[in-house]
Amino acid sequence: MSIAPFEREVLGDRLGENDQVWFPRWLRRYAMGVRNGMVDDLPVNKDLVLKFSRSLLANGAPAWQRYQAVRAVECYRNLVLHRSEPDLSSIVTLEDRTLEN
Repeated sequence: MSIAPFEREVLGDRLGENDQVWFPRWLRRYAMGVRNGMVDDLPVNKDLVLKFSRSLLANGAPAWQRYQAVRAVECYRNLVLHRSEPDLSSIVTLEDRTLEN
C-alpha cells in the first residue's frame, strides 16, 4: 500500500487539521526506518514503534512530537490495516507522561 490511501483516510472530520498534515509525514518517517521508505506491507509492532520513538528522541524531537508520531502509526494500524493490535497505548502513555514533566 502506498502512502496515498493513508492520506485519504486521515482527511475529513475524523482528525484535526494538524494531524491531517503531520500523520502522513510521521508515517513516511516510520517507513524510512522500517522499510527504507517502502510503505508496502508496512509492519506495525510494539518493538518497531518503540525503536521509532526512541530514534526521534535521540534526534532531539520533543515529547509532543514523539507522541504525535506514535499516534500516527496507531492511526495507520487502525484505519489501513484494520487492526487494533498491537496495543501501542503503553508507548503513547509513556510519551504522555513525558509530556507532563
